[in-house]
Amino acid sequence: MTVETSGTACHGTPDRAQIRPAAAVWRPYGEETVVTVVSSSRTFLLSSKATVLWNCLVTGARPGELAARLTAVFGLEPGKARGDVDDFLAFCSAHGLVRPGEQSG
Repeated sequence: MTVETSGTACHGTPDRAQIRPAAAVWRPYGEETVVTVVSSSRTFLLSSKATVLWNCLVTGARPGELAARLTAVFGLEPGKARGDVDDFLAFCSAHGLVRPGEQSG
C-alpha cells in the first residue's frame, strides 16, 4: 500500500502514533479508504481527509504533523485541523487501531 498521497509524506518513528497493522485490513476506494477492523469485522469508509491521516498513521506520525498535513493538503485552519486529528485519533483508539499510549504527543 502506498502511503504518500500528495505533497509531503509522513515518515514514522517508534515514538509516533501508528496504525497496528494486524488490527485492520484496508483498501483505497477512489480518494477514500475502506477499513475493516479485524477484531469486530466492522467496516468503515474513511473520507478523503481521514484517508490522508490514515496513510500517515500507517508509517507513524505525531498529532502536530498530522494537523500540518491536513492544513497543507486541504487548506484547513490549524485549529480545525488539530480538532479533526484529535477526533480521528480518538476513533482509531476506540477501535483498537493505534498502538496503546501512542495516540498523543
